[in-house]
Amino acid sequence: MSTLWTFPGKIGDCFLQWPVARRWADQNAARFSVGVSEALQPIVPLLQCQPGVEKVLIMQGVTNFSCGGQPWDFGMRAVEGYDQVFHAGFRKMPTYMITQFVRDQLGFTISSAELGAQSLFVGERHTHRMLVIHGTLRTHRNDLPRIWPMVRAIEAELHDLFPQGVFVVGTPDELDYSEKWIEGRLFNDQGNWLKLAQFINRASVVIGAGSSVAALAGSLGIPCVRVHDDVNGLPAHVWSHPGPDQLNLTEFKPELLLKFVEEIHARKPWRNGGQADHSQPQDLASAGLGPHGAPDVGGAVP
Repeated sequence: MSTLWTFPGKIGDCFLQWPVARRWADQNAARFSVGVSEALQPIVPLLQCQPGVEKVLIMQGVTNFSCGGQPWDFGMRAVEGYDQVFHAGFRKMPTYMITQFVRDQLGFTISSAELGAQSLFVGERHTHRMLVIHGTLRTHRNDLPRIWPMVRAIEAELHDLFPQGVFVVGTPDELDYSEKWIEGRLFNDQGNWLKLAQFINRASVVIGAGSSVAALAGSLGIPCVRVHDDVNGLPAHVWSHPGPDQLNLTEFKPELLLKFVEEIHARKPWRNGGQADHSQPQDLASAGLGPHGAPDVGGAVP
């Protein structure tokens, strides 16, 4: 039976909806095709390499992003060539965790624990003693994102905890802006989200603004702190990832951010299979890194 899953929204929406498709495929031992809006074109290579994915299609029909991508079914009454189609788009604005909301909207029986398990895969994980940060330029209310003053408040501690590097990812403008707030090594993903995912897959922890990078970390199974700024007055947990070690901070409390990071660090996640990972910081240079603090910038990370 041929199956199509569609994702009409933006990148962060897709990463939070994806666990539902992944677990459905696991439950049914099924392969499936993926249809995405043009806004998701940067992540097509990442989706194409996922287990069970037959092909990824760029679909037309989305006219606005007022509630994810709308219309949620791309305006199609039927899709030719498929026996069944599952639309992950929002029928209405989510009022609780997006991943669980989509599961319920489609009527699937998938436990929250299953939804929280890793759902995106980019090869074997060899964790380094490194931290990845992604911050935006402005919030939805055009304010200063809370993430920047928070990481500045604990910058010294972060550099002590992660001797293999504190890295910043983002658009060229975001990377330039980050240098006003924290001294970090800048990662050039060249607009390639598969490359970005492979890089993040090495991190011990990710700290992200309310962004697609935080959602990516959650679906990769990487511990992540999402530093939340208000989004139209909606509950912050709407954008939480259901996985373990996913914290959604809604207040300016750098001490809580540091406590989370220290707790993850204490587990020594860079030890793989009981053996320490002896990779050195210079080993990361092949992944497209700039020198410490230098603007080696590349493609967009919305």
